[in-house]
Parts: sequence; structure tokens; C-alpha cells
Amino acid sequence: MFRQLSVIPSSLLLTLALALWSLPMSSSAQEQVLRDRWVEVRTANFQVFSQRSMRQTDRFATELEIWRQAAAFTISGGDFPQANVPNLIFLFDDEATLQAFAATNDSAFFASTPRANYLALAFDEESSISSGFHHYVHFLVRNFSDLRLPRWYEEGLAGYIARMQVDGGGVEFDRFTRSGNEGFVSLSESLSMERLLYSDDALASPRLIQIANLKSSGLLHYLLHAYEEGFVDRRSQLRKYLEYLLEGRNPRYAYDRAFDVTTAQLDEEFHNYLLTSSRPAGTVLTGALDVVAPLSSSAIEGAPLTLALGELALNSGNFEVAKMLFELTTEQDASLARGLSGVGDALRMSEVEGMDQRIASYFIQALEMAPQDVNILLDYGEYWEAELENCEKIWPDPQRRAISDDILEHFQRAVQLNPISPEANLAMGEYFLLPGADWSDGVDYQRRAFDLLPADTFIMEQAVRYAIAADDYVDAERLISELAQPIHYFGEPGWVTDLRERLLRKRRGESYDECG
Repeated sequence: MFRQLSVIPSSLLLTLALALWSLPMSSSAQEQVLRDRWVEVRTANFQVFSQRSMRQTDRFATELEIWRQAAAFTISGGDFPQANVPNLIFLFDDEATLQAFAATNDSAFFASTPRANYLALAFDEESSISSGFHHYVHFLVRNFSDLRLPRWYEEGLAGYIARMQVDGGGVEFDRFTRSGNEGFVSLSESLSMERLLYSDDALASPRLIQIANLKSSGLLHYLLHAYEEGFVDRRSQLRKYLEYLLEGRNPRYAYDRAFDVTTAQLDEEFHNYLLTSSRPAGTVLTGALDVVAPLSSSAIEGAPLTLALGELALNSGNFEVAKMLFELTTEQDASLARGLSGVGDALRMSEVEGMDQRIASYFIQALEMAPQDVNILLDYGEYWEAELENCEKIWPDPQRRAISDDILEHFQRAVQLNPISPEANLAMGEYFLLPGADWSDGVDYQRRAFDLLPADTFIMEQAVRYAIAADDYVDAERLISELAQPIHYFGEPGWVTDLRERLLRKRRGESYDECG
């Protein structure tokens, strides 16, 4: 089923060996990965790069499409359109190989960006598949559902849907165990239903966040499936509760009007269910599921494979590995402009000192090679935009204006070439927030970016800045609260705190110094 991949030329192996020698991780893992046989499988919604056999990868991709249909039906009662960014899946043989490329200590990695989604999975780890799918459900909920859904419900959906497993053309749940349920009750008792439903701010430690996430998933399963064993049917009450929330009612009002028990009584019901249920798998309700064969399946090798792995490394924060892979890409195929701009990105994000001219040269060379490539245009403009925003660099006014005009020219060309690119519209919106630009000229671009990819953190951050500029403090506060939700990680990111400070100063009529 595979064709044997060609051996990497000795000159490239020398380049690779020298690059890997300086890295803190094992070079043998990455070296072997580039020698391995890989396949690329494309479906309507996914592009899968896999170390597994063609047959295994085709099956995985087909079942992934079925699972996405089931997830969409669970979230919305229908199907979802294609996302406005590609979904790139990396299926590694094992966790160690995954971690040689993606900078993570977990068994799975997921990053959502305005250019693409990156999901890395370890085929031999069931927990990796479940964890990766869990993160992807958050993307589906936030981009195709409603950002006003409560934290516990979104997290509950992610855990609930991640337990769905495709079996042939159908979908079933991974079953609970008695010992698991008994242990879960003791954990659940440490976080009351009251705190789970009403007090996101009370999740003041990584442990509490983890307990809240587990309880959210279990609670949603109880509310949707307990009736199958003769327990109280609370499905209609859950629907009413969500309707009140989406009408703008506060959580206490929504719960009190929808449910006929107190939160303490619901806790008691839930724990009784966990301890006395016969633990059936539960019925997965779906619409008609289409089993569609992949659009294409082929072996992949050389520069296309190296480039794809470089993008994964870059977007996981593994900048040294990314730099090495992008350099190798340009050696394997000098016509790939992204290899050059990728090296520039890896160096720029590594914050290496004293390399400004060298970094700039990578973006300039890439642009000369591919002046009509949307991503290369964006790479070039985003580099110079970051240079203008660098507080440590002082630009004379004539030079600043020249750079600013150059940025605008390339961003405009990118959005003309691809008007529905979330990143291109985000870039245009960002340009009009630069000092000296008129922010109102960027409103339409910002709105379009938000419509295309509403839950992207870069786009939401920009939406906050536009709301502040427009004195729309209510919307700014709503978006900041959404960005600050403790979904999986404890502590508020510094850039969210900066947004709060920016909003506070605007309300007080004070200036905000980004370099202060």
C-alpha cells in the first residue's frame, strides 16, 4: 500500500544532524521521523499527516468525519459547515515522537490560529485521541454555537463528546466503570453544584479547575441520559435553562426558573445516580450519518512533509525545532517560500538578539519568490508590524511612515487575494490600530474577521480593542470575561490583564501607554 520513500540525500542529513546536535531533545527521534514512511489523507474537513499505514489512516480519517457529524448534532441539532481555517491533524506513532515536535508535556496538542488548526495525536494512546478531540470540541462549540453558553456547559460538552467513539458507521459512548463513578463522587463532593454553576471565579487552583471539568462532563451525561434508567428526566429543564441564559438572564435566574430542585438537591440526585446506575453506555442521538471516503490518500515525503512538521513545531512554541525544519525545507525545495519565512518566524519568536537584518532578509526573500501568496504577504507584513510595535525600537517618523505604508500595501493585497481569510482581515484590522491610523477604517475588517472565526483569541483580543476605541464598554467587558474564563488553565493571561487596564484607563479618560 505504501511506496518506499526515497532516502534523504547525505548533504541534507548533514544539515539535519548539525541542527539537531544543538537541540536539548533527542535527535534520533526527529531524524527517524523524517526517514519514516508517511501518508497524507484529505477529507472534507481534515488534512491528516500520519505515520500509520494508508489503511489505518483512511479509516481514522473516515471515522473522524463521522465523529464530527455526531459532535455537530449534539451541539446544535444539525450539521456544521466547513471551518474557515484548515484542520491539520498529525497522527504520530507514539507520545514520545509527538513530543519531539510539539512543545507539550501532554499526550495531545491542539492550537487554533487564524491561519489553521493544529492537532497532534499519539495513535497508541487512547487518552491522546480523547484529549485531542476534547480540545477540538471547544473549537466547534465556540465557532459554530454561542459564546454566551456557560463555562460548565461548554466544558461538559467537550468531555461528553470526546467520549463518543465511532464503531463502523455508528457512534457509541465509552462506558463508565463502577470504581470510576465511586471515585468521582468523592471528587464531586469537594466542589458544590452551586459553585460549579454560579462561581467561575471560585475555580482558584488547577485542581479545582480539573474537578470542575470532570463534574461538568458527568453532570451533562446525567441530565441527558439518566431518564434511560428510570431516573428523573431533566432534559427539558436543561433546554429551558439554556434558553434563559441565551436570552441574557443571569445564571441564578435561569436555573431557578428552569429547574424544580435546588442546586444542593441536584447534587444529591447526581451522586445517587453515579452510585446506583447500572452504567449503560447511553444512547448517542445523531441525525443521519454519512460515511464518506477520503477525498485523496497518498504518500508524502521530502519538503512538503518537513514543512508541515515545521508548522506544527512553530505553532506549539518549539522554535528551535521549527527553525531546523524550515531550513531543511528550503534545502529540499528552494522554491518553497514558506521555508524562508518560516525560518524568519522561528527566529523572530525566539526573540534572538542582534539578528534583525538577517530575520528581515528571510521575509524579503520569501516575498520576492511568492509575491501573490497570501500567507507570504501576511508573513512579511506581520513581521514589520511587530517591528513597529516593538517598544525597544525607535523609528524616525519618515521611516515609520514608509514601513507603515509598506505594511498596508501587502495586507491589502492579501485581503484582495482572499477576502474570506480570517488572518488577512485580522491583519487589516490590526493595521488600523497602529499609532497614526484611524481605527474606524478598520471596523469592517475586524467585524469580518470576527464573523469568520469568532472564538479565535487573537480576533477576540482585537475585538476588545475596537470596542474600547468605540467606547462600547459593555461589549468590551463581555469579551474580556470570555477571554478570562478558566477553561483548562489556572490564572489570567497577562495580555487579558492588559486589556482590563486599557479599558479601565479609557473609562477614566486616561491615556494608555503600551510601552509603560
